[in-house]
Amino acid sequence: MPDNDFRPAGASSFAPGTLGENPDRSRDPVRARVTETYLGDGTPVLMAEPLGVPATRDVVLSASLRGFTGMYTELCLRLAQRHRWRIAAPEQFPGLQHLDEQARTRQVAQFADDAKLDALEAAASLLTSGPVALIGFCLGGMYALKASGRPRFDRIVSFYGMVRLPEHWRAPGQAEPLTCLTRTERVLAIAGERDPLIPAEDLAQLRASGVRTLTFPQAGHAFAHDPSLSSYRTADATTAWQAAVAQLSIETKED
Repeated sequence: MPDNDFRPAGASSFAPGTLGENPDRSRDPVRARVTETYLGDGTPVLMAEPLGVPATRDVVLSASLRGFTGMYTELCLRLAQRHRWRIAAPEQFPGLQHLDEQARTRQVAQFADDAKLDALEAAASLLTSGPVALIGFCLGGMYALKASGRPRFDRIVSFYGMVRLPEHWRAPGQAEPLTCLTRTERVLAIAGERDPLIPAEDLAQLRASGVRTLTFPQAGHAFAHDPSLSSYRTADATTAWQAAVAQLSIETKED
């Protein structure tokens, strides 16, 4: 059973506090487990849950372009341990997990927004019939922005999700994230000011739409969710996750 000593292949260690928890709190992280299940269409879903205690939040994670790496498995596990979240994380490339990063980048143009957002809602249904939070990273962060109109998600955090579609992703099934934004009071967008995929003018338009944004002047892309990457920035990641945890803790008024 996975525990604090568990290390999936290719995983990295998340230092205490770097996922937004208080590293000095008296309550120790609980034990947790990670399992795999499937949506009705065969899409793999990582499930993580705390053991022996009630879950404090149901959360869907929307993965980056890299999909289910050992790091991502550990991220799910640590969030379940440190925050007592129950997590469902669907695979972004079901049936295509063998593709390398370049091939995955090309494949995104074949995606359809409705299918991707439906998969996120189906993952939410594996957790509960009630409100669910959504956190996305990179490609998954873009879909988190697009999911803002889906009432199933009561709180949304987008980590460096693209605000505008890259040129090579523009296709009939893909809408511009900015045009999808509704219920913006539910959304927190986190980004690095040196991220080439999210230029300053895009961040300005995101703010103008009513989305609360948190930016980091020295950070680029993918600075908060994978300690093995050269782009990872420990202090910025810690602050970003603290904001994400606070976002999920805010009560949302019913429409």
